[in-house]
Amino acid sequence: MPANLSYPLSPVQEGMLYHSLGAPRSGVYVQQLVCRIRGPLDVEPFDRAWRAVVAQHDALRTSFDLEGGDHPAQRVHAGVELEWSLLDWRDLSAPTRNDQLARLLAEDRSRGFDTARPPVMRMTMIRIGDGEHRWIWTSHHALLDGRSRAIVLQQVLASYDALIRNVSIDLPAAVPFRNHVEFLTQRDSTMSTGFFQQQLAGVTEATSILVEPETTDAPAASSSYSDPADGPSPPSLALSAESTAALSTMADRHGLTLNTLVQAAWALLCGRYADRDDVIFGATRACRHGSVDGAADMVGLLINTVPMRVRIEQDRPLVEWLRDLRAQWIAMRDHELTPLTAIQRCSDVPADRPLFESVVMFEHVALDARIDAPADTNLELDFELRQQSNYPLTLVATGGSRLALALHHDRERVSQRAAARALGHLRTLLEDMAARPESRVGDVRLMTEAERQEVLALGYPEPCDYPRQSTIHQQFEARAQATPDRVALEFEGAEMTYEQLNRRADRLARRLRCLDVGPDVPVGLCAPRSMDMVAAMIAILKAGGAYVPLDADYPQRRLQFMLEDSGAGVLVCDDAHAQQFEGFDGTLVRLGDAFETPDVPDDEDIATTPCTADHLAYLIYTSGSTGRPKGAGITHRGVVRLVKDTNYVDVGPEDVLLQSAPISFDASTFETWAGLLNGARLVISPPDTPTLERLGALVRDRGVTILWLTAALFHQVVDAHLPSLSGVRRILAGGDVLSPGHVRRVIATLGDRSIINGYGPTENTTFTCCHVMNGDSTVGRTVPIGRPISHTYVRILDAQMRPVPKGVHGELYIGGDGLARAYHNDPSLTAERFVADPFAGADTGSDAARLYRTGDVARYLEDGTIEFLGRRDHQVKIRGYRIELGEIEATLLDHPQVRETAVVCRDAEAGQKQLAAYVVADAPAPTAGALRSFLGERLATYMIPPVIVHLDELPLTPSGKVDRRALPAPQVTEMVTTEYQAPRTPSEQRIVALWQQVLEVDRIGVHDSFFELGGHSLRATQVLSRVRVAFGVELSVRDVFQHPTPARLATLIEARRDGPEPIAAAPAITRQPRLPRRVQKSTTPQPR
Repeated sequence: MPANLSYPLSPVQEGMLYHSLGAPRSGVYVQQLVCRIRGPLDVEPFDRAWRAVVAQHDALRTSFDLEGGDHPAQRVHAGVELEWSLLDWRDLSAPTRNDQLARLLAEDRSRGFDTARPPVMRMTMIRIGDGEHRWIWTSHHALLDGRSRAIVLQQVLASYDALIRNVSIDLPAAVPFRNHVEFLTQRDSTMSTGFFQQQLAGVTEATSILVEPETTDAPAASSSYSDPADGPSPPSLALSAESTAALSTMADRHGLTLNTLVQAAWALLCGRYADRDDVIFGATRACRHGSVDGAADMVGLLINTVPMRVRIEQDRPLVEWLRDLRAQWIAMRDHELTPLTAIQRCSDVPADRPLFESVVMFEHVALDARIDAPADTNLELDFELRQQSNYPLTLVATGGSRLALALHHDRERVSQRAAARALGHLRTLLEDMAARPESRVGDVRLMTEAERQEVLALGYPEPCDYPRQSTIHQQFEARAQATPDRVALEFEGAEMTYEQLNRRADRLARRLRCLDVGPDVPVGLCAPRSMDMVAAMIAILKAGGAYVPLDADYPQRRLQFMLEDSGAGVLVCDDAHAQQFEGFDGTLVRLGDAFETPDVPDDEDIATTPCTADHLAYLIYTSGSTGRPKGAGITHRGVVRLVKDTNYVDVGPEDVLLQSAPISFDASTFETWAGLLNGARLVISPPDTPTLERLGALVRDRGVTILWLTAALFHQVVDAHLPSLSGVRRILAGGDVLSPGHVRRVIATLGDRSIINGYGPTENTTFTCCHVMNGDSTVGRTVPIGRPISHTYVRILDAQMRPVPKGVHGELYIGGDGLARAYHNDPSLTAERFVADPFAGADTGSDAARLYRTGDVARYLEDGTIEFLGRRDHQVKIRGYRIELGEIEATLLDHPQVRETAVVCRDAEAGQKQLAAYVVADAPAPTAGALRSFLGERLATYMIPPVIVHLDELPLTPSGKVDRRALPAPQVTEMVTTEYQAPRTPSEQRIVALWQQVLEVDRIGVHDSFFELGGHSLRATQVLSRVRVAFGVELSVRDVFQHPTPARLATLIEARRDGPEPIAAAPAITRQPRLPRRVQKSTTPQPR
């Protein structure tokens, strides 16, 4: 053989070495074969046997030159010196030996290899006792595959046997590995490209099935080689001989193989875990029959990993589906040598992302069964292979009398516990396929019946009693009678007792009764936060009606739609906003004189109103995906169950609650009724949006003990005014994901205060789940949403409405007494989102129980709490407001010049979220400011994207869908839509400086919009604080919305210094014909 022969790397070698270089001490692709040898081993001839075999195979004398020359190459050396380490541990105790071995393996693996220095393998021999050794063969996977390892071991043992018997042996002639590499370089892959293009059409991302990193509470390892320095061995199990025989019988009967069944079970597991019907994983092929002559006995790295894309047809007969999977595997044979990089180019997955995240390796027999020491050696050998790939999950299945399964996993991605659970589910899938081959694909069981029942039980809280048949106003009246002189409301220095509030509400209720308000009759309510607003809410309920919250800051069209859709014939409104509703064709009741009306008899008994707990209490509108808001009808029972005798918060007469949320935001439901139905004091925040300083002062000065904050506001208060929360004993926050760091700060600073992460859609009356934390709580990488509150239950189900195991994500469904009755005037949407509970029965209290499909993705954690993971659709929450991105897109498409649009939610600073709209428009394209004004006439302020980016075209995936991930990150220059003009006055200069601090933008002109520069309402509150200090002027958030440039804000500030600015009347609502729904506008057909 010529010395130092060089030839190219194979694509598989190149990939492995690339990953090794990227993480040199990670142990990626370092393989350790650990062998327990019992018997009279003679180490010297064993070493000589190894040297003879190394001399026989060029792959074992190979190094890898990754830096020299134009292309990486592998170099075969004429001779190499095999590294041996000899250790004597006979004097060590068994526990000490195990510890030593664990550390040795960990250090050996992290040592890795200098792949440029041959040989890229080494040996360690440890003498344990008389007649017992541990031998470790460490090598880089780029040298050889599993089939080659077996060939080498057989030849080493044969040579060792010849040496100890002092006889000669002729090892088989070796076919050099370079022959295989040369074949690969000359292979025409044209047909294979077409094959994989067809196989992978439409694949845009890998199937990700487990994301649960290792934690310090991972279970102890089962292997004797494991300890914390090394990490647990990968979880493994063996099916029983009976189950294995049943699988083999099934495979034989239907023309399948055990490999087919393992791949099918893994595909089902991937599908159930990822909640998809189209999954992709890698599968390793030996590649020894489509290459050169002699490849079957070649030593080298011949394997290749190819993608298996499996469509899980839920209703298909299992055996038919399995036969197709087998046919797919057979069809792969002609294309198995195609490099993975070339295969990935046939998909829509970007080159910098993996095509798959899990790999299945199937070995027909175990290494122990393949390798027998010659009889004359008197040796017993037991092998354990330790390996780590760059994939998060690698399933190794080995046939035999008992099918063995091992799941190697990346501990930074998948915990030992999660991997072990997945392996158990794989066993259940395999055993159920063998037991019920006649079943449908979708009916194959993932969980045992015991586990299924356990998971269903996690969705129920501890049972408790509450006044289930009572209405809100009945509960309030009971409080007013029990504690008539206790203060119920406090507002801007004034107080009102429970008796006074009750009488005031009675007067308005009688008038509403005279206007034919009764059970389930909607009544519009538009009023700023005040005592009269609360009294009006109670009055509407006492009359039997349901209040419809109307926010005066909503656009005229949105208010008009809500009044028309609800069918409200009566509107209760404060005097300041009455002009806004002059076009209302029903009865307008002004709050200014509503409580003093003399023509309504006081002796009418309001208590006789035929209203029950099943009647509507309020009708609240939220963002709708079609461009129309949708109204959720909430019953009295839903509210009473929220605040009475519940398990997440205790409210009593000594408590003080702050009412600060708009009544159009369902957090106000908790604030108002948790206080008034439990005899507490309700402190009403002033009507405008307070600054952080004013909010903190209000909480501190009024002695608030129970406080609700949106997640974003909670984060800001913790950052800037944490001491203001020192007197609050129960802090509820939610509406979006809580930052673990902020929660930890509160726990560390305030100690025994409870922090409650509150989760719930409007359709289940404010809260569904709550996670209560205190000084003893440990906050992990996320803050869970906890467990269901009393009188509510949840289920986490997959797309087929099957329960999912712990750790697996699914859609969160809600049942129980908090459910909305329906979407008002929308039976089709009601039928879509409120569905029958397939598990209804004695445990739900009804055989016809309903579930609400939240569209939220969640999973059970190990302790039974629930972790929120995101949205199925494009619904998001911004500063506590739920927003359908589709509604914003539909509204933008109504603009005559907008052709296409995509709206996304992007991460901004410090965990905040921000809407960004991408627009393709006809020339002359409307400016971002013009589009914001257009949206401002139709949408609530919180739904208007502060960032609007013009594009020539929206990026599409090769399959024709909008590629939202490819939308460019907005640049500050794209947010500025006006020509720069420097500040001209001292006031403008100071305002620009304030904005630069808050927005972290260097160049701001006097005509630049605060919101187009990235501002939003929470940032506006920061500006207000600085304006008060700099100018001595009090402004509101609404002032910033109405005067969004430095020039206009400076003018307002100067006017406020001289005197109050007159308030302009809002445009009146007029009846207009209802526009047809539009969800898409395009001049070209859209791919489905």
